[in-house]
Amino acid sequence: MPQTTSDQRLSIRVLLAFAFLLASVHADRVYTESFDIADGGYAVTGTTSWAWEDIASGPGVAHSGTKAWATNPGGDYDNEENGYLSSPEIDLSAYTGKALVVTWWEYLASESGQDSGWAEATTDGGATWAPVSPERSGNASLVWTQRTVVLDDAYATPDFRVRFRFRSDMSHTDAGFYVDDVAIDAVAFVQLYHQDFDTGNGGYSVGGTTSWAWGQPAGIPGVPHSPPNVWATNLSGFYAVDEDGYVVSPVIDASMPATGGPHTLVLSWWQHLQTEGGADMASVQTSVDGVSWQTVYGDVSGAVSPSWTRQSVVLDSAYAVDTLRVRFRLRTDGSLNNTGFALDDVELSGLDAELSAGVRQTAFAMKVNGAEPTTLRFGIVEGASDAFDTGVDIRAVATTGARVYFDAPGNQTPDQLSADFRGSASVTRWRLLVEVGAGRSAVTLSWDAAAVEAGKLLYLQPLGSESPGGPPLDMSTAGQTTVVESATFEIAYAEPKHATVTCAAGWNMVGLDTMTLQTAGSLFGTQLASPIAWYWDGVYKQAPIDSPLYAERGYWLLFGQAGQSNTVTGIPTDGTLRLQSGWNMVTPAHSVDLTLHPGLADTAWTWEPVTGAYVAAAESVLQPGTTYWVLVPGATPVLVP
Repeated sequence: MPQTTSDQRLSIRVLLAFAFLLASVHADRVYTESFDIADGGYAVTGTTSWAWEDIASGPGVAHSGTKAWATNPGGDYDNEENGYLSSPEIDLSAYTGKALVVTWWEYLASESGQDSGWAEATTDGGATWAPVSPERSGNASLVWTQRTVVLDDAYATPDFRVRFRFRSDMSHTDAGFYVDDVAIDAVAFVQLYHQDFDTGNGGYSVGGTTSWAWGQPAGIPGVPHSPPNVWATNLSGFYAVDEDGYVVSPVIDASMPATGGPHTLVLSWWQHLQTEGGADMASVQTSVDGVSWQTVYGDVSGAVSPSWTRQSVVLDSAYAVDTLRVRFRLRTDGSLNNTGFALDDVELSGLDAELSAGVRQTAFAMKVNGAEPTTLRFGIVEGASDAFDTGVDIRAVATTGARVYFDAPGNQTPDQLSADFRGSASVTRWRLLVEVGAGRSAVTLSWDAAAVEAGKLLYLQPLGSESPGGPPLDMSTAGQTTVVESATFEIAYAEPKHATVTCAAGWNMVGLDTMTLQTAGSLFGTQLASPIAWYWDGVYKQAPIDSPLYAERGYWLLFGQAGQSNTVTGIPTDGTLRLQSGWNMVTPAHSVDLTLHPGLADTAWTWEPVTGAYVAAAESVLQPGTTYWVLVPGATPVLVP
């Protein structure tokens, strides 16, 4: 392997592979500890609540067996902790010339931006330690998640140790840091690309509105990881407000042989990263054509790397081409700033083992009345189902106050959950129930709005009789809401849907099959000839055009001229319609064959504004996004899934 100045640093070859599984292809299992029947000989030091016990809090169960290590296995960690969980010495001296792949399973939930956990390693039995993973804070791992760090053979010593560190401030606590199933594998590897920026800018270019620059830093971090030069957002101070820019690599040859040789690409870099928490976001993106970019790291914000820390991601095999590009991006808001994003020693390595995508997650936490012990957790976990998944979902515990829980789909047992994780879908939905009984106070629900991934929407949609009962709340901009009476909500997470609505002059029946915060006034503007929208609720009722349009509801709107709406942006509804006895004016989200629903009349009617007449739905099939009059002849409401 080519040597550089930075190679002489003990921790230069730390390759952090975030949340990936290691297959035993060309890998020697060197060490494993499950903690099932013993504590593994791990030592606890510092001011800490680390303990080895049955797991009764956080994930609710150990990753394997019944026991694991945790900062308080039966509750929340303490304020002002600064403690360590350290392995015994492990002899790795026989594995020089190989990468050392250290894996563990973790659960980590802490006060965002304040309380954090990470891993460190030593080659001298504990005399000196170096961080080998970033500090993670907040809802970092709300299900058991495998972490992987890949160390070079500088760590192949007879007295190697790994330790897990957790630190908290003086206020607010959460479930904490849980560790299980630690393992080490020895794997052959080669270096495919290395750029240290010491004698030039590496052919990297700058784009967007940004302070990215190459040179010798005069402010924080001061000393580059490998002197004398780095890329950084402002070499001599803080980044600017309202930035959205990036530094882009030249084309990198990342091609690998179809058979033999390395199996897995690992992109790594050293970073010094501190931003305004929850507002100014850093990410790393990759592309094979320089046009379409995929985020492979981030968005992250806050004190992510207050000292030089190695970060890496395992790249999909689609990136094993000779046209790979990488870019490092920083997006900032209009207020407050920090030292920013500094970059050094970018590498691409090939490991002679298969690292495949493992448990990937998008996780959120919702606090009830702001109380840490009553926190609901939900999100997306690859491989999870809509059913109850042991070790992922958690049963809700009965309380004497107001009850807030997730309602599992269908007639499942258990049906009341405090943690509800689903598999990936184009739109992921959760049902949230808030029970506020007589004599109970209102319930405040709060969450971290910044946890919503860039380019996604997270809506809290009130439901009434299975249909949207009002406008949604955008959870990416609002951080809390107060519920004064019992209610049912749908939480929906998805990339936004975009559409337009075409209308003619005169009266039009208009509706949306998308949950949105937009109003008739914002969508149609001066095309409207009346400030009032009319809708049907057993009788005609008025709605001002500056109020949000309810999804699936039909409206009469008067247009002074024909035209097209501004773009409708939102999340599609689930399509469930609850139709009341008599006439209903609705806009379905998907096709509905009336003949398949015995409780409905076979004919529905829509309005043709050009001719000024009603037209029957063709072949008794309702089309999505079109508004209809639908009749329920009987006295019983009909649920149309």
